[in-house]
Amino acid sequence: MTTIPKKKIFGCLKLFLSSAKHEKYSPNPLKFESLFMRVNYIPVDIELPKMNNSNTLLFVTGFIANDLFENTLSSIKVRVETKGNKNFNRSQAKMKISKNYETKYSSERESKQMGYDASLWLFNAKFTRNCIAELSYGNVFIVLRNEDNPTKRILVTLNDEYISYPGSYRNATIHLSTQVSELSFEKRCIEIDNLTKLVNRGIVLEMFTSGHSMQITPVTEVWYNEHRITIPTLQQLDPLFLRHKQNNLFQ
Repeated sequence: MTTIPKKKIFGCLKLFLSSAKHEKYSPNPLKFESLFMRVNYIPVDIELPKMNNSNTLLFVTGFIANDLFENTLSSIKVRVETKGNKNFNRSQAKMKISKNYETKYSSERESKQMGYDASLWLFNAKFTRNCIAELSYGNVFIVLRNEDNPTKRILVTLNDEYISYPGSYRNATIHLSTQVSELSFEKRCIEIDNLTKLVNRGIVLEMFTSGHSMQITPVTEVWYNEHRITIPTLQQLDPLFLRHKQNNLFQ
């Protein structure tokens, strides 16, 4: 694969930032906004057996990450995307290819039109289990009651390789939950088809999202297959999402 000199990449980034500044396309730190850039490089004269190319096109694109409802909404309602699947397999989840971005834009528009704040995506594990994966622009965590010890709680999220954003902010959320709040933690599939049953049994206690700016927002409602599922996140006496806010890591 072609190695691109750092000088070329930095040159592209400089042009991008200069253009962004000129267009007043700059993030506002007071709103916890961040400017994210994505680099795509495409071999011009590709030879599959060799993958050794003398010419390469380098594209740098970017966007201002939204503030994930901070300062605008105290909690959010999400709609499960059932028509499409953002992560068809591990490689696509890791690569975050353009098709992923195109798909989520139309999904977000549909969610907003239905009165929901964001889309919740699923990962079809082995084409048999629809696992709760992530929002279009953020991670999803679920707090469960430990059935073996009802006084204990378990923080659950999907395995890293099946989501698009297994980054440092997600890791910080996990670290703070397990080290400061002393919760158990598991990476495993929570099937969307079992969510209502788990809520009714009192197993699901909370659902919340963490995003680009390390902010925590509670999820209170999930719309799935024409049914509204109420998540009792705000009814907890000592909710985990509130502990995150009180630790100021997400302020």
